[in-house]
Amino acid sequence: MRLFLLSRENIRLARAEAEAIFGKGKLKDNVLLINTIKNSERLAYTRMILEYISECSENKIGQEIKKIDWNKKVRGSFALEYRKTDSEASHSLNAKYGGMIYDILRHPKVDLEAPKTKIVIIEKNNTAYIGILKWKNSEEFYARRPNTRPEQMPITVLPKFARACVNLAGSEKEVYDPFCGVGGFLIEAGLMKLKPIGSDVDENMVKMCKNNLAYYKIRNSRVFRQDALKINKKYDYIVTDPPYGKASRIVGNDLYGRFLIKLKKILGKKAVIIFPSFLNAERLIEKSKLKIVGKYPVYVHKSLTRNVFVLE
Repeated sequence: MRLFLLSRENIRLARAEAEAIFGKGKLKDNVLLINTIKNSERLAYTRMILEYISECSENKIGQEIKKIDWNKKVRGSFALEYRKTDSEASHSLNAKYGGMIYDILRHPKVDLEAPKTKIVIIEKNNTAYIGILKWKNSEEFYARRPNTRPEQMPITVLPKFARACVNLAGSEKEVYDPFCGVGGFLIEAGLMKLKPIGSDVDENMVKMCKNNLAYYKIRNSRVFRQDALKINKKYDYIVTDPPYGKASRIVGNDLYGRFLIKLKKILGKKAVIIFPSFLNAERLIEKSKLKIVGKYPVYVHKSLTRNVFVLE
């Protein structure tokens, strides 16, 4: 069993992202429990993953700690972190409960800087979750923000959001973006060791995308010029953000409607597509005969919300 501490930025999107990779789970507040033993370093909206050990009421943590065979759980040196909130650690409780585990271990060794075993207790609504840290999100999304790339456009997806969209597709091999632009989705796919495939009707965009991929040393990519409405090859996983309005040679509903009909013909397994909220996307999707398996609103700013649709 794994415990996922989800980011509060968008809990629905964070849950969907984790479940796309690990399977369905049970959510309490922003704690998601999934019956899996896998770990992943590719999640965007998960703060950390724990090996789930147990849970109890907040006032019975000491009793619960004494029930656990820590000699089987702890390997090498250890440290304990008690989190009263998502980001706030309690140093006094670290010492209290860490000391209890120290007394239980046959050969205790504490290392607060780089422990072999990191025990984490998360307190949520008077419930304490006890686990062992398996992964902590240290991705530097801000350092990869679009204005740090050699090739830039005024409108492009942010790295963290792009990674979540790629994860929603659930691919473990390759991802195709038929409106790749300067490569926002493809960069994240490549950094996750997936094969990024992209195309754009604009030859200049193709060149810019290739330059950005080269900047991040992503060498297993394939980017080419292609009209998205004339694709004749099937792709299992498609992640894309079609242009809208003046940025597109075909504007508005016409582009989306025609592309969705094309998508129905070329999609092998799953697609993740971004739509502006003012568009009646459900009606266009219904006409294309594609199936909606998920919809996640993402707030951008006061005048813009975008909807992420997962389609099959």
